[in-house]
Amino acid sequence: VLANVENEWRKAMQAAKDHQITEMHRTIEEDGLTGLDNRESFFRKTAEMLQKNEDLPYDIIYFDIDHFKVINALFHIETGSLILKTAAFYLQAAASALGTCGRLESDHFALCIPRGSIDARMLIQGLDNTVQSLGLSHNVLFYAGIYPIENIYLPVDQMVERARFAEKRVRGSHVDRVYTYDASMREKMLKEQMIMRDMEFALQERQFQVYYQPIYRVSTGAPMQAEALVRWQHPSEGLISPGLFVPLFE
Repeated sequence: VLANVENEWRKAMQAAKDHQITEMHRTIEEDGLTGLDNRESFFRKTAEMLQKNEDLPYDIIYFDIDHFKVINALFHIETGSLILKTAAFYLQAAASALGTCGRLESDHFALCIPRGSIDARMLIQGLDNTVQSLGLSHNVLFYAGIYPIENIYLPVDQMVERARFAEKRVRGSHVDRVYTYDASMREKMLKEQMIMRDMEFALQERQFQVYYQPIYRVSTGAPMQAEALVRWQHPSEGLISPGLFVPLFE
């Protein structure tokens, strides 16, 4: 009898331990608010899925909400959380068994799904309709960027960055809120990365130069003041326009 009791006790302890381990893994891998995979879990699961299905073309789709901080400021934080949970539920249902779905941070979501399995514009429309059903007085707009995966061994965070870069191209547009990454965007992204990388050294080396453009008084034709204009004299790229580096620095 004692042996049976001890066996049952051991089984109960093992079951409790297994449950505790399962819960711990779930806590580590899940986003606490939405229940989706968190950033690290999404990256890992996506990489594993791509390598298991290397003959199948996939896309990364990155989603963002326009001016989400403003929404949080206008309404209660609970309203913002409700929007995020609603969006997460919709995206998870859309991805279903097709691929992976995660909340990367704040109002940023990502899917990795087989190419052509879902129309991103239809997803945006579905997100609009689902969030509008909450009865909010503020118009909530979603934007998406698509990165067609070419190399499955590229780190997933870099894939997501390219999809995010594509999303930035349509941010603020009310005509089309989906953009697909292409080769020209890669060149632009590399250029911006170079600018950000070299900024601190350029400041130390005084590579930023000021030019004074005179402003004349129309009535007399005499110079009355000057406008200060900055240019970046890069050692290998030559003269860089402020139109390229000022928006990045801001």
